[in-house]
Amino acid sequence: MKRIKLNQMKKPDKSSIFTNAHQHTLCLGNGIKLSFSNKRAFDSAVYHVNEELTEILYQLNDEFVFCFTEYRRSWFYLENQHFNVLHKSDEYIMELTRLFNLLSDRNGWTNGNYFAFKYFYLIIENLIGWICDLIELRHQKKQYVEMRIMQRKQKEIAAIRLLLENIGKETD
Repeated sequence: MKRIKLNQMKKPDKSSIFTNAHQHTLCLGNGIKLSFSNKRAFDSAVYHVNEELTEILYQLNDEFVFCFTEYRRSWFYLENQHFNVLHKSDEYIMELTRLFNLLSDRNGWTNGNYFAFKYFYLIIENLIGWICDLIELRHQKKQYVEMRIMQRKQKEIAAIRLLLENIGKETD
């Protein structure tokens, strides 16, 4: 099963004269740094961060499935004058698949803490761009109910981004 497991952490340096160096530290790609002097509290915080990131991964995958489904539903309405939407949707599919694979494969690598967040943000930007294109298409076709549903999904993705930006703040 795909999971996010950030594991690039700084161990405490007990010989240092600096108090901050005596703590277990995990730097997140959203700019937040988790530091704990207690190993058990640190491990618990890292576990919760990894669980939250895994939950976001699954939420974003659900949004990807939604976009793909909407694209396939819209496909019947796409005539030759909508070639740009067809082509861009194919690009979004390939790019999002690539980003999801990079995120799941590389989050445990060196600098994986940073790159995991980078891939999350790129996935979010691509999903928002794709939904905007699909909303525009639905608007052109005067399919306002479907357009509103996609606008709601767009807001859900924005909420996921906000959640991602705040991961780790509540454990400080």
